[in-house]
Amino acid sequence: MPVTQPTPGLHCRVSEILERKGGEVIVVDADATVRQALTEMMTHDVGAVVVVRGGDIEGIFTERDYSRRVALDELDPYTTLVSEVMSGDVCCVGPGASVAYALDLMARYRCRHLPVVNVDGRLIGIVSIGDCVALLSDSAARENGQLREYIGGPYCG
Repeated sequence: MPVTQPTPGLHCRVSEILERKGGEVIVVDADATVRQALTEMMTHDVGAVVVVRGGDIEGIFTERDYSRRVALDELDPYTTLVSEVMSGDVCCVGPGASVAYALDLMARYRCRHLPVVNVDGRLIGIVSIGDCVALLSDSAARENGQLREYIGGPYCG
């Protein structure tokens, strides 16, 4: 019977998510209009874009920001700048952070997306709560399969 390693579950790293989904991050300039940001989100089928100015992270603009700060206030998405309605205080994580830590940040700050930055503060990816849940679900399924194999395997007595 082959020896299997236990799956790390909540000890998985954010870098594992980036390996699965890639490091592409959709960004918009802080001077872009809400309409431009929404077009990018729709084109790439994402729920958030990172807002940058001169390569530095200024904030994040999400579907929730649109519904609460643009649609409800009846602002014109063609003239409103994304920097006027984005979430400005953005939590970021490093690639070595655990998925448990990322989920804790999302729960604590009530957000669904975390930009991933390297030690230099350069944007290298983004993870969503869905990405974290998918990784944990896959990890649990693997562990379940390993336990079934162990329990149903030959007796080594």
